Amino acid sequence: MIFALLVACDGGLGPVAEPEPEPAVVEVWAAPGWDPLLESTLGVLVQADAAGEATLSAVDAEGTALWSEVLGLAEDGEGVVEWTGEPPAVGSYVLEVDFVRDDGLTASAEHHLEVVRLGFDQALADDDGGATSTRIPLTFHASGDLQEAGLPFVELAAIDSEGVAQDFPEPTEVLARLFPDANQPVAYTWDSAPLIDLVVSPEAQVGALTVGLEVDGWTVVGGGALAPGGVVTLQRDEVLATGPGVLEETLRLGFTVSDEDGEVHGLGAQFLPIRFYAMVDRPTFDEGAAVWPAAVEPMLRAIGGVGPDHAEVLDALVAWIYNDLGLTYDTQWGASYYTRYWGDDWERSHFYFSDFLTRRYGTVVNCSDCASILVAYANMIGVPLNYRILGWNFSLNQIQAIGVESFTNCPFGPFGCGFTYHAVTGGRGHSDIWDATLALDGDADPSRTPSEELLVQGIDEDDYLERLVQSGRVSYDYEAQGTFQ
Repeated sequence: MIFALLVACDGGLGPVAEPEPEPAVVEVWAAPGWDPLLESTLGVLVQADAAGEATLSAVDAEGTALWSEVLGLAEDGEGVVEWTGEPPAVGSYVLEVDFVRDDGLTASAEHHLEVVRLGFDQALADDDGGATSTRIPLTFHASGDLQEAGLPFVELAAIDSEGVAQDFPEPTEVLARLFPDANQPVAYTWDSAPLIDLVVSPEAQVGALTVGLEVDGWTVVGGGALAPGGVVTLQRDEVLATGPGVLEETLRLGFTVSDEDGEVHGLGAQFLPIRFYAMVDRPTFDEGAAVWPAAVEPMLRAIGGVGPDHAEVLDALVAWIYNDLGLTYDTQWGASYYTRYWGDDWERSHFYFSDFLTRRYGTVVNCSDCASILVAYANMIGVPLNYRILGWNFSLNQIQAIGVESFTNCPFGPFGCGFTYHAVTGGRGHSDIWDATLALDGDADPSRTPSEELLVQGIDEDDYLERLVQSGRVSYDYEAQGTFQ
């Protein structure tokens, strides 16, 4: 019985049926948005379950196909393509893919795409009252224009021109006057973490996207999603510098959008170059508080790298003025060319700073000029300093006057071996002297050659007199800050 049953069962089997093929599967991935003026290409990934042929099309809101591409997919079913058609206008589109697997089965998928136009058209420098940043307005002295905190330091007429996205221009090289389309430098104290307000252009179009912003080295501290006319506030992650100087950096303003899975996609970037002046402090003038870009920029570049200590800054300024400005002492008359004492009042010095910047009266100077130069630069970047007058009619030890190659105790020739007066700087809490007019003889006998150059950088006021004066009763008779224009 068992044998017969087995035979019967064996003999009763028919043909084995083929299993049903699995349905074809295809998916399409791309960023949720695209700004063709910022990113010239759009990458699209098509992923199928097997080899076959995929047709990718971009369809507008009316159902019109703007662009299509046929992809031959290998066994891994993957294909990547970039948009090769004309950049589409701002609006909503659908990326459609129709897939035919090699076995003839089909599948389709779609991806929604927002084409946008992004960009900022204004940038403003801000502060927070000194909590983390202190901004110092600049004055363009030749035109009298003052930076205003509520106005942009750079702006664009439009975020694109003739189909080209616009970055912000480079900082201006014209520092005496302000022009409306200039990218102005901005000044902060050296220990500030600056704040920048970015205004989204009213021409921007974001569609249904929620657009964010990423900037290396900066954090978004205010604003959020970008909307036309909206404001986004950035703060620098680190303070500007370790002391005074000029810092130039270009901010890559990277626009981003997240997809449904939380993956962040870049939408391109706009670039904002900024020139920062890192100041020691707010200006310390008794009258007025003007900071001139034409003055502080070359000075800050020259002393960059020094610390914020006042004495260290003054030392660097003395070296710069004495060695690098191309000035020469007036060994004929000892006359001043850029400084006047109003009404013969030694405490009413007035420095024609704007004329000095252009060297209107040449490069020959005297001690009053050198003192004025040092006082003006120091107070402009926040280091308090006064000039002091030494009097009267005294003979000299060996000195090397600014711009003169050798030491002498007779800077005006054999019959001119002394000073009627001499202007130095110090005061305002300093008991030391800084003098950019001359170098002292720093060896054991300052009265005769050979001599050893000693720049006057924070020398005790009594030691200074001992090295400078050979004979005569000398005292510090006047101290003032003076004025300038």
